[in-house]
Amino acid sequence: MKKIIFIVLTGYIIISFSCNNRKIEKDLPAIHINKKNIQEAGNLDTIIQSVEFVALETNDTSLIKEVSEVINIGDSILVGDFKLGKVLIFSPEGNLISMFKNTGKGPGEYVRIDDMTYDYIRNEILIIDIGLKNILRYDLKGNYISSQKINTKNAGMFMEWFNNSFVFYCHNFVLQDHPNENVIITDQNQQYINSAAIIPKPIENLSFWGNKNMSISDSLLYVQPCFNDTIFSINRKNLIKPALLINTSPEFNIKKSRLWKRGFTNIIEFHEYARKNNYIYQTSDFMALPNNLIFRYYTNKGYSLVVYSKKNNTTTIYDKPTFTLDNFIFNPVGKIKDKVITVIEPSDKIDKLNKYLKRPVDLNSNPVLCFIEIKK
Repeated sequence: MKKIIFIVLTGYIIISFSCNNRKIEKDLPAIHINKKNIQEAGNLDTIIQSVEFVALETNDTSLIKEVSEVINIGDSILVGDFKLGKVLIFSPEGNLISMFKNTGKGPGEYVRIDDMTYDYIRNEILIIDIGLKNILRYDLKGNYISSQKINTKNAGMFMEWFNNSFVFYCHNFVLQDHPNENVIITDQNQQYINSAAIIPKPIENLSFWGNKNMSISDSLLYVQPCFNDTIFSINRKNLIKPALLINTSPEFNIKKSRLWKRGFTNIIEFHEYARKNNYIYQTSDFMALPNNLIFRYYTNKGYSLVVYSKKNNTTTIYDKPTFTLDNFIFNPVGKIKDKVITVIEPSDKIDKLNKYLKRPVDLNSNPVLCFIEIKK
């Protein structure tokens, strides 16, 4: 992608843009989503440099129901299991280092984990609990440090800690104090700094599921549904600037449909209409790698992976993507440096999976993480 230089510690946001921004953004490089860029085969091996399989240690303490979030914290892997309310830290080899589960309603406890992020300066884990309206901090051993009440004027349901600030978002739900904007940057006391992400009128107050904030050591990533058009960057001064365009052809672009201007009364109507007409109705797991950008989108045909080459300014799309000759499903959950982290459940081709593992797994084992390096 590189006609544009991305600064270290920069965040990327896919959001809609107004007419006022079009002149500024018209010369930006673009990701092109169209049928021409869809590959005949969904296997990714031709663009993969290397794959490393890591089985996560399984015992009564480390048992995982869902890998909800994976964050790189130096030489360790931070895993959030939001369904069980667990936070676990593993070594690069998959050995359990520590785990905590502080569920409850008392001091230092949470009813549930709605989102999780990491403070790389203080080496602290931040958890947001919407039910109790708390943001809590813990050290890497799970010791409670502090908490603060959510400032409902500025805070969304999801958060990242970036540049010693909060970045909140709440999909397409309009905050009362920030009409039509669903990305809010605040200081560490949740006092307003900046905001962006104009929400198209037809989808205001519809909560789209599946969009994902990715927190990594060198960038903050924020994704909005693919019917929006611009990826913005957040710099060290918390300024938000256009960085990349997304051009979606009419056959996938619901904004070109007859119902777009009329609007949708609820999320069910939106999804039914989008699926029926094979429009993109959801995107998720946007990640910036040193040489590529990737994210996935969903239509009635299932899930497709978009791979954008920064160097060549090219877009390649894989329907129902898989990797290795055994065709494991490519299910990205995070990244570490130049590698994408995918997760494989042991129930998925367990006999074939064990061929790649130093520590064999069975049907009751924790998920397996794969560290996949994409070619330059």
